[in-house]
Amino acid sequence: MFILSMAAVFRCMFVWRAPELSDDIYRYLFDGLMMVADNNPYAEPPANVSVNVQAVLPQMREIIPLINHPHLITIYPPAAQVVFAVGVMLSQISGISILIGMKLLLVILDLMTCAVIIKLLTIMNLSKNRAVLYAWHPLPVIEIAASGHIDSAALFFFIAAIALVVFHNTANCQKRGGIYFNIINVMSAGIFMAFAILTKWLPLIFLPGLWLTFRPGQQRYLLFGCLIAAGFLIWPFMPEFINGLKTLNTYLQNWEFSGFVFRQLRNMTGSGKISRLLVGGGLFIIVTGLLIWHRQREKTFLRMFKIFYIIAFAYLVLTPTMHPWYALYMVVFLPFAADSGGLTLPGLTLSGLTLSWSVILAYRVLIPYRLQGVWIEDDMTAFMVVLAPAAAFLSVMVVQVMYRHLRMQVDE
Repeated sequence: MFILSMAAVFRCMFVWRAPELSDDIYRYLFDGLMMVADNNPYAEPPANVSVNVQAVLPQMREIIPLINHPHLITIYPPAAQVVFAVGVMLSQISGISILIGMKLLLVILDLMTCAVIIKLLTIMNLSKNRAVLYAWHPLPVIEIAASGHIDSAALFFFIAAIALVVFHNTANCQKRGGIYFNIINVMSAGIFMAFAILTKWLPLIFLPGLWLTFRPGQQRYLLFGCLIAAGFLIWPFMPEFINGLKTLNTYLQNWEFSGFVFRQLRNMTGSGKISRLLVGGGLFIIVTGLLIWHRQREKTFLRMFKIFYIIAFAYLVLTPTMHPWYALYMVVFLPFAADSGGLTLPGLTLSGLTLSWSVILAYRVLIPYRLQGVWIEDDMTAFMVVLAPAAAFLSVMVVQVMYRHLRMQVDE
């Protein structure tokens, strides 16, 4: 309870402030207002919203100038739109500003993620104190409480899906619940995973790993629950939802930010498309290799958590677009990866912890942007972001080699 209480205190210190490091939340507010007004957010971009709609929703006039890329249709999937609408309605019911209402909802979801992590650690017979690696980490405080990123909702749905898998396994081991209970539990995990993916597309890279945690006869129920929930969420937005997929395609083909590996590959190949294929192929090979290894070894939830951690780490290093808040998908697994045994390589935990801090260096781009209105990225900052975790990893390896060498000398 103390860990959760302090996590709430840390977040409340920032939730009342206007976002300074990111303006993504203004797109959330726009989409949420469109939803509350019974308008499809995929129908038109903010720049094309009619005067009539702005007259019905006066807050639109203040929000639209603050939205980045207002000429593009929203990229956020349907589950995110539901969260946006709830955030706007929460502010209307409570009488607070829609900005604070949205951030408050996202903070509540983040605290629920902290609670689920503590529960999982308890079930897995791990120390609850490990939860501070996420609950008290500055990154979720900055990116969720201060900047108000929708990733807090995606993380909650994702960790809830994993929790249902763990609870399902625990119930089976203790021979609790009948066949229908087990089916409902597995389908519920699929439903929560669908909500995670359709809140932010990034959790899609973890779906194969979650699928492998079930026996072959149960995997179909996971996918069935996932598909049913996806259909339920997407159908009300059709056919305009296709416009959102076009924006996603634009993002995948053109967006980049602070991705050192991608930038170097592009400099060597002279092609952004080839470089994206190379980093995408590298990530696919890493994910596939880890999952094949997991299938061949004894399956434990701790090992699966560590696999998720390594996948998130690899994604951050390889992605062309490494926004600091993307590191939340790695930080959420730090409480489970903080173990020198098993799958985790020596130094990888410290390396990930270092990366979760070094990604904040990417905000250096905001200094000239605030002062001169010029968006300037440089290779040195991207290099420093990955250099820090690499140095942390190598330092642990060196210390271990020196320690083994000293032990050998003592034994002789």
